[in-house]
Amino acid sequence: MLRPNVRGARWNPAGTAALYASLSRATALAEAEHQIALQPVRPRAARTMHQLDVRLTKVADLTDPELEARLGLGANELAAVDLGACQRVGGALAAAGFEAMLVPSARAAGANLVLFSANLGPAAAVVETSSQQLSDGSAERA
Repeated sequence: MLRPNVRGARWNPAGTAALYASLSRATALAEAEHQIALQPVRPRAARTMHQLDVRLTKVADLTDPELEARLGLGANELAAVDLGACQRVGGALAAAGFEAMLVPSARAAGANLVLFSANLGPAAAVVETSSQQLSDGSAERA
């Protein structure tokens, strides 16, 4: 079951529902491993990798360095512990009706797709095409 994050994360302020996905398996694993590494005790519960088929009509592409710069974002903001700058941009794009934003990963040479589930239009589709149970992550690291 795919559940959007409503508590707030890098690109969505609290109260703005967002589903985080990566464009590649390696990026997804790097992002997950980073979050797990932040925990005081490494979780032992199994994780699940989902593959999605996504069709969207209104996506902001923040992988464009010129657009990032115009929005006041750079490498420091993308990797910062303080999520404020990224949350302000994500919140503004969600409020403007964007269905998603394509963002560079701060953890791997790849990109992530942040879907604003409340904004998905009638032509949008997010379909899980497969899923795979992962162990504690040691065997799946990219």
